[in-house]
Amino acid sequence: MKKIILNFFLLIFLFQNNSFAQGPQRYEGKLKLDFSQTYLVQLPENYDRSKKYPLFIAVPWASGTAEQQYEQWNKHANRDQYILLCPRFKYGFQWFKAKGEDVLLQIMHELYYKFPYDKKKVYLVGASAGALFAHNFAFKHPNLVHAVGVFATEEYAPVPTTARARRVKFFIGIGEKDKERMEATSNFYEDLKEKGFDVEMKIFLDTVHGLDVDMKRDFMEYLKK
Repeated sequence: MKKIILNFFLLIFLFQNNSFAQGPQRYEGKLKLDFSQTYLVQLPENYDRSKKYPLFIAVPWASGTAEQQYEQWNKHANRDQYILLCPRFKYGFQWFKAKGEDVLLQIMHELYYKFPYDKKKVYLVGASAGALFAHNFAFKHPNLVHAVGVFATEEYAPVPTTARARRVKFFIGIGEKDKERMEATSNFYEDLKEKGFDVEMKIFLDTVHGLDVDMKRDFMEYLKK
């Protein structure tokens, strides 16, 4: 009888502890002002609404999708306990360049009231055209972004000279075999360094154009510094 009672209480204990364990949660959000403008969000496992988590924003490249960015980054974001945001830019690259900034600002504003994040730990990452968008957004809104990952873009925005802009940290990555973008990327790094930005650059061996496993790993480690 005692053994039965002990087993009963053990089952209750295990149930209570496991019932609170929760895996990462995926959501699809819609802007209140434009329901056709959507975005993907992942909350990390065991998400606690009483806490504020860092926000990790993964921007798609010109022909890329939010789903691709979600697949690229969801495991990394969950492991490091970040809220992951993958915006959709719905009308193609030119619209993305012209209107994407306003869309992301609206998404970030709405997201904060749904899932409050730590505004002092907002990280932005992009590859190719997504990298152009990411660093340009950070230059324009340095009060909203703490660090940016810039990977393999061929176009760079002018580097600002204000102390305000220098709040943002930069990690620049490019493949060793990405010859077309190497000079522009190196010049961007030197310009940032000359103007007093906190910046690191890494050339990834045996890598062509794109975003690979090593790039993702090193950027996530950079954010922990």
